[in-house]
Formats: sequence, structure tokens, C-alpha cells
Amino acid sequence: MKEEPSLTREELANTLGITIKGIDYHLNKMQKEEILTTEGLPKTGTRVLNPSTRR
Repeated sequence: MKEEPSLTREELANTLGITIKGIDYHLNKMQKEEILTTEGLPKTGTRVLNPSTRR
């Protein structure tokens, strides 16, 4: 995500070889752990790395 922030869920799923539901699971988990934040509206916004957790 750092190198290619505009990847879609579908592209991530194909790259990682998991389902879109798997991507959703991990994105939601990362958001709950505050690794990711949402910019914009919850349904249409973009998930980005939380600046305070960037490595």
C-alpha cells in the first residue's frame, strides 16, 4: 500500500491471491487497530496509512 496507494481491493486480492472478503477483513482489522484511517466519506472514502503508525 505504501508503494502503490491507489490499488483497489480487487487488485490487492489478485496480487495477494486471496478473496476480496479476505482483503475487507484485513483492511477492517487494520482500521480498528488504527493502522489505517479513512479520508472522505466512510463508504466512498480512501483508506490511508495513519501518519502516526507509518514505518
